[in-house]
Amino acid sequence: FGNPNQNRDTSTSSFAMEYRLDQDNLHLSLSGRHENNSEFDDSSSWRATANYAFGATTLFASVGESVKNPTFTERYGFFTNFIGNPDLKPEESAQVEIGAKRFLIDDRLELGLTWFDAELENEINGFVFDPVTFGFTSANVDGKSDRKGVELTFSYIATDRFRIKANYSYLDATEEDFASDSVTEVRRPEHTGSINMDYSFNRGSLNLTVIRTGSQEDLYFPPSPPFQERVTLSAFTLVELSGQYQINHRLSLTGRIENALDEDYEQVFGFESPGAAVYFGLRFNW
Repeated sequence: FGNPNQNRDTSTSSFAMEYRLDQDNLHLSLSGRHENNSEFDDSSSWRATANYAFGATTLFASVGESVKNPTFTERYGFFTNFIGNPDLKPEESAQVEIGAKRFLIDDRLELGLTWFDAELENEINGFVFDPVTFGFTSANVDGKSDRKGVELTFSYIATDRFRIKANYSYLDATEEDFASDSVTEVRRPEHTGSINMDYSFNRGSLNLTVIRTGSQEDLYFPPSPPFQERVTLSAFTLVELSGQYQINHRLSLTGRIENALDEDYEQVFGFESPGAAVYFGLRFNW
């Protein structure tokens, strides 16, 4: 594939501005940023937010446009058979969100609901084959991706020692395929959620986190026609345990168990994820 040793560089100069208004019940902000890029198109981003509280209820909203610049790999590739595309445009995403949160039970219980909608364009495909040069390049994808959904949050301080947090998200993510038909976006699970419980005692703390990721679609590239197929990755649940114990005022013992149930799962088709793992450590303060 050619010599992988390259010496490449890019440069970016940018400026940003922000305005904030903070009153007793009302908080507003407006910010913007412009970037001058040497190796691809210039870009601009901005965001406006509002937050208003009355009693135990807070309403909030935000709207803006954000950008993601091409990575070094998308610009230059790994090997010299990669033909850089100087006409690459940064990915652009326009998004809006509206939500509310409510405090109950002497502010020990917090409930939240957020609706969001985002539209992505100029998405970069960093693996485009050129049949003329038999090389590879990157290009901006035609069409747009839409991502919208809702998020629910829950936080409860049960006692001075025990706290619990939970969240659930529903996501409807679609993109346009080569025929301009709307299809489900890959690696975007429709349902995700988590529960986090934290318990502290005199000389330490324990934490339990459970994360549920729903089924999602991905792409498979077989060696024979049609060379590209859609597959479904199964849903999975990850459990992590962690804790610490203060041996004295300088020394503490830490530990955690990742993927405690040794779940067999994939986040990218064909790539197995790590199984259960146990870590212990010592932390010394001076």
